[in-house]
Amino acid sequence: MDPAVTGLILMLVILILYATEVIPLAVTAIIGSPLMIWCQACTWSQCNGGYNADATWMVFSMCMVGACVFDCGLADTIGAALQNICDSERKVALIVFPVVMIMSAFLNNSATTATFKPILESVSKASNGKISARKFLMPMAFAAGAGGMLTLAGSTPQVIVNGMMADTEGLTPFGFFEFALVGGPVCIILLIGVLTFMNVMAEKMFAKEIAEERQISRDFCAQHAVAEKKEVKMDAKQKKCAFCMAFAIVGFIVQSYVQDYLKFSLSTVALTAGMLTVILGCWSLKTLYLESDWNTFFVLAGSISFAGGLDKAGTGKLIADWAVAQLGDASAFVIYATFVVLAIVMTQIMSNTAATAMMTPIAIYVAGGMGFSPVPILMGLAVGCSAAFMTPVGTPPNTIVLSGGLIPDRPYTFMDYVKLGTPFQVIATVAVVMLCPVLYPLAM
Repeated sequence: MDPAVTGLILMLVILILYATEVIPLAVTAIIGSPLMIWCQACTWSQCNGGYNADATWMVFSMCMVGACVFDCGLADTIGAALQNICDSERKVALIVFPVVMIMSAFLNNSATTATFKPILESVSKASNGKISARKFLMPMAFAAGAGGMLTLAGSTPQVIVNGMMADTEGLTPFGFFEFALVGGPVCIILLIGVLTFMNVMAEKMFAKEIAEERQISRDFCAQHAVAEKKEVKMDAKQKKCAFCMAFAIVGFIVQSYVQDYLKFSLSTVALTAGMLTVILGCWSLKTLYLESDWNTFFVLAGSISFAGGLDKAGTGKLIADWAVAQLGDASAFVIYATFVVLAIVMTQIMSNTAATAMMTPIAIYVAGGMGFSPVPILMGLAVGCSAAFMTPVGTPPNTIVLSGGLIPDRPYTFMDYVKLGTPFQVIATVAVVMLCPVLYPLAM
């Protein structure tokens, strides 16, 4: 059988496994390359590049640093400091949300949300009725997702896209902070939304629960002496961990400016920061092994490797030729917008990692076959697949806040996410679709 056809059949099998998750995503990602080899579609060297990819090691190493931030208590210290200054709902939106976005840009957004959920609930309970957790938990999860759009390390879709770009001749991967060109406006839109229409909507949707939360808070403050300020102090391990984090961020910033005389990759910076957490005694090597996000590593390495195998087998050209025949009369913008919107819809109901791994190689092949630049589509996919605001299963942060605040027997419902998330989802989708072709023209 023609290797290109074999690759196409295997790609469809992998897509079904990604969509259904009948086996873990990491296993699906890993098994793709061995299947290509068993079916004689490509060789070992042609479909295992993801395990040595710069993008894979960069994000995995930053997961190490992020895990250390939470393990040593630095995240809790940051949260305690925020509790001291957030005495109104406006301050929660203007202070806590940007911090959540920034932390999610460099650390794991699920861990960030899991850390700030109890902090926000604690702030609400001790606010004497001034702050409602019910009103802000879901938007806070959205903020974590939006923050993940700001950098290469922010979310898995960016890493998958960058890894496949690096393996595609003629394409230059995006810079570490380049995603903020699109993700930044989305974050600003979210902050404006939280202060305006989302605030009004939440007040109406959760009126009964908000009133009960405020009463719970008043009762709590009446029965307990609530300290006005909490003492916040970093211990030695937390200071060392903060140094490691700062080292990584500074390294990411200066890397592109010193390449002419000092060549090093983003993964070099990230891996050095990850190892410094052990060298400086922030945690033990054993804890690093236990806490590191191996699932992310294998999903990234496997999906990038499989995409490389498809390219070598000629499957990409086969798909592109078919797409050209079917979409010959459609404009480049229509094809681009269709890809991005479809990816955003898919990520509402399935893993954004799976959606990105499915759509990225097809987008590269189709754009090449149709004669327009794949760069705007790839930026749209990278950012769009992180934009899941309409369902509790679209992204882990949405699921983490499902309990909905201080009344645990009345969690958010599926339709709560749909109602509160849809307006922002529509605005964010329009922003992504319109911004990418402006920043990266579709013409070759």
